[in-house]
Amino acid sequence: MPTVIENVEKIIKERGLKKKYVAAKAGLTSQQFSELLGGKRTFKAEDVSALAQALSVSPNDLFKETNQHHQ
Repeated sequence: MPTVIENVEKIIKERGLKKKYVAAKAGLTSQQFSELLGGKRTFKAEDVSALAQALSVSPNDLFKETNQHHQ
């Protein structure tokens, strides 16, 4: 799920959040979160839901394609 991973990382960066904080808020260990973002662990529906809640966005926001270029 490259789009979800990209969107999660983008939101974390834009908001200046720590990955450890987001992981804990989503009920994941730092290792589990790192494995999700690294593509070593498969996203489950509950992972997407928990991450969306931790980031205060809707799950749909995590699936949105962005056509913006990095600045």
